[in-house]
Amino acid sequence: MPEQQMEQQEQEAEEDAIFGELDREEVDAFASVHYRVVELERDFVQRLRNRDEGQDAGEMQREMTRERLEMIREAGLDSESYQRVRSAMARNEALRDYIEEQELEHRADND
Repeated sequence: MPEQQMEQQEQEAEEDAIFGELDREEVDAFASVHYRVVELERDFVQRLRNRDEGQDAGEMQREMTRERLEMIREAGLDSESYQRVRSAMARNEALRDYIEEQELEHRADND
């Protein structure tokens, strides 16, 4: 087997280990938005803890959910795709490592 063909097969096997049934473009879109969604969720928890007595926690939750969905859509994903990648990330260490690398790049680009 020619060396180039072997290298391509190794690369394909590596990508299969990382992405599995997921589309790489979908994973990249997820990585571009996931860290921002996590920051939004952390901020929400802080705001919820520090809310005034009269503030409606349910309304705050709905607002955060709208913001999160908007972020996800702007990244080119729908809610189901986002959750599918998030679930796969929890089960697949190679995928998680790939996403974390991509997130670091996105953070650096946005700072």
